[in-house]
Amino acid sequence: RESKRVPLSLYIHFPFCIRLCNFCFCYTKITKDRNNINRFLQALYKEIHILKDFFAKNDYVPNIREIHLGGGSPSYMNEDEFRQLVNEIRSLVDPHSLDEFTIEIDAITVTHDKLKLYHDNGINRISFGIQDFDSNVQEAIGRIQSPQLLEKLLAPEIRKSFVSVNFD
Repeated sequence: RESKRVPLSLYIHFPFCIRLCNFCFCYTKITKDRNNINRFLQALYKEIHILKDFFAKNDYVPNIREIHLGGGSPSYMNEDEFRQLVNEIRSLVDPHSLDEFTIEIDAITVTHDKLKLYHDNGINRISFGIQDFDSNVQEAIGRIQSPQLLEKLLAPEIRKSFVSVNFD
């Protein structure tokens, strides 16, 4: 049926961060314990399977057009955690077929290799939480990220990999 082709967007909230920023009002948990992250991801995978089963039981083929990985800092996931999350998402939709697949990034939690990994797994929009480049503001909000760090991360070959690069 045509009504079953309504475009859908998914927001997946990854609540973990390496540090608490003083401006943040999102639900976040500060942790360095990967077991906490793993337990959360296992629960998230169960939710993805519940959603997949719901679609199957209702003879519904979802027309997922956008996925936004927000948080917290989803870039805090390590490479294996991110790959596994994308594998679970594949049970719902091919990430490369999405109109937009976004990940929010804390610049201190990524490298060129991680950015390439995002691209290779279908991410086509990256959103950096910068807030401000004024050093006094950065110190006050607890999120110190130099313009040089961003310039280094966003080398031309990396910028070409993404349809959109956003700065909050």
